[in-house]
Amino acid sequence: MAGHSKWNNIKNKKGAEDAKRAQIFTGLVKNIRIAAKKGGEVESNPSLRLWVEKAKAANMPQEINYEGFGPNGVALIIMTITDNTNRTSAELRAILTRAGGSLASPGSAGFMFKFNKEEQIYETIIPIEVDEETKERLEELKTDLSQVEGVEEIFMNVSK
Repeated sequence: MAGHSKWNNIKNKKGAEDAKRAQIFTGLVKNIRIAAKKGGEVESNPSLRLWVEKAKAANMPQEINYEGFGPNGVALIIMTITDNTNRTSAELRAILTRAGGSLASPGSAGFMFKFNKEEQIYETIIPIEVDEETKERLEELKTDLSQVEGVEEIFMNVSK
């Protein structure tokens, strides 16, 4: 029975579904960008509001920022794009716990950063001095966190 593998059928079906979803997401992102260029927030821009609602209805991945603390109390902001927040937060929590840190509630680490809208990055307001050993541990943590699916950017309040 060559060609009748159940696994192969599932793989092909899932691949076709993923391609359709990717095409839908691409169209939604394009329309959201066009609507966003008209200016205003979601509440004041009806076109943008419509496309954001359509994106939510299509279960489009969303950007979520997690806050946490690493070794020696270094504050972290982890920017992610995910369609499953439970899975992502569990993976981040496990990695942070192994590194001697913790996942924190919103606002507990965020006050140490300022968001730069032009560059779309977080800048440190309250830097922390750390020794070389801690810097190495933080680099290992950053590497581990970046392996999690959907992690886009990691910001730490370590002084340069």
